[in-house]
Amino acid sequence: MNLFGGLAMIVRLCSSDGIPRRSLGVALLGLHPFNPIKAGLTYLVPFCVATYGAVSYRLAARRLQKAAAPPEAHAPPSPGPEIKG
Repeated sequence: MNLFGGLAMIVRLCSSDGIPRRSLGVALLGLHPFNPIKAGLTYLVPFCVATYGAVSYRLAARRLQKAAAPPEAHAPPSPGPEIKG
């Protein structure tokens, strides 16, 4: 099946058997009762995915930065206060 044949089939299926009427009725008119769980998940799931991605990116960048940093040079210990005797 070529690209245009696939698109034609999708358009045919989307416009048949009352699908547009039912979809528009649900989306625009709110024919179903409000479901707070679905509404909450609609916000919460993308938020959690984006937050996880941002945090894991920063952790990976921090690990790479530490791995690329030269080792710290240690200063020789100071002799301490002079003792006169």
